[in-house]
Amino acid sequence: MRKKAWTVSSRPGEERNEHTALKRTRADSEERSVDSADEAFDDWASLAEEERLAKKLKKGKISQAEFDASTLTIDP
Repeated sequence: MRKKAWTVSSRPGEERNEHTALKRTRADSEERSVDSADEAFDDWASLAEEERLAKKLKKGKISQAEFDASTLTIDP
């Protein structure tokens, strides 16, 4: 009886359905990884902009008020 239950669950048609479900899952995760990569790039870009402004502030090229106003407009 146990062997029959095992052979029923391992029919070739069922394996293909599981395989396509795995493909869909991989495709979904790739889309999410692309989105998270875009977000990470945006985060690094905003950090770099803030660092450039801090450097200008330190050198005296912009005032503290200009720095504060500029950092408020940078997307977090």
